[in-house]
Amino acid sequence: MKKQNKSKRIEVRVTDDFFKDLELKIQDSGLKKAEYFRYILSQGKVVVKKDYNSLATQVRKVGINLNEVAFVLNVANLKNALNIYDYQALLVELKLIQNQLNKIGA
Repeated sequence: MKKQNKSKRIEVRVTDDFFKDLELKIQDSGLKKAEYFRYILSQGKVVVKKDYNSLATQVRKVGINLNEVAFVLNVANLKNALNIYDYQALLVELKLIQNQLNKIGA
């Protein structure tokens, strides 16, 4: 993509509180201030990386917990602490949860 000369300026006056809130949003986006405004003006919204990182962390934690549940379930099955129907029903539920997590990229 050819680099274009950016010679036109847009100025807007805002309150101190609005400015502080905007600064936080720009920081959370991971973009430079000018890039943030260009993106807002052309796309209408900015994807905040901070939110995705937090979500990814939470999904990973859920995956770890599911692995722990599966381990306990398998141990209980080996010790005959569960009947076969309960064991199979719980495995199906774990698979459904795993499939949902896979859909969101866990």
